[in-house]
Amino acid sequence: MKTRIILFLFIISGLFGLQNILLSQERCISLEGSYSSVGGGFDGETSLVGGSEGILIPKLKSTFGFGISFGKIEHAMYWGFKYSRFQYDATFGGAELGKANRNIYGIEFKRFFPEERKVMQFFISGDAEFATLRIENAFFKESSSSSTDAMLFGVGLPIGVGFAINPLKTVSINFRLAYRLAIITTAKEYGEDYDPMELEDKVGVGGINCGAGLTYNF
Repeated sequence: MKTRIILFLFIISGLFGLQNILLSQERCISLEGSYSSVGGGFDGETSLVGGSEGILIPKLKSTFGFGISFGKIEHAMYWGFKYSRFQYDATFGGAELGKANRNIYGIEFKRFFPEERKVMQFFISGDAEFATLRIENAFFKESSSSSTDAMLFGVGLPIGVGFAINPLKTVSINFRLAYRLAIITTAKEYGEDYDPMELEDKVGVGGINCGAGLTYNF
């Protein structure tokens, strides 16, 4: 239930924000390639057990991914909506488990310094995220000898710094280093139609992220 409420709030804020962006005269779109590491509780040794069911928490190998965002710049402040995707190799107890696909949806903010657009500007950034993480072969039942995929849900708050190189009035090249504060809040068996179970002990899924991207203003 909590997951659905968070997702509903993201959708509502997105609809109002998208209308604001579309009416703006300073719209921009960004494409980014990024490198993601995952730490926290994802150590490849922990499992979450509830009754006769359980979920393996694997170790996720750092990987490259991509992202896209759409927003607006106003008074040296950028804000917009983003989507990012990463695919990790997952291992548990030293053995290969499969792939872990992470989809991140969020709202991002950047504050540029100096305010006036220069050839180079620095910025600080902060995002609010909702994410899903599908892990192959991580969900198990005592009544079954085979495992299925697990679906985990979580929230995050990446905080970062970076700089932008502006070779043209409408084009920017951005570089960013951030740390993602993130936790897994609920989990379920992938593909099953029931509410995810709440986790009493939240699982950390934070890590360092760095990326480079291209922004076009129109």
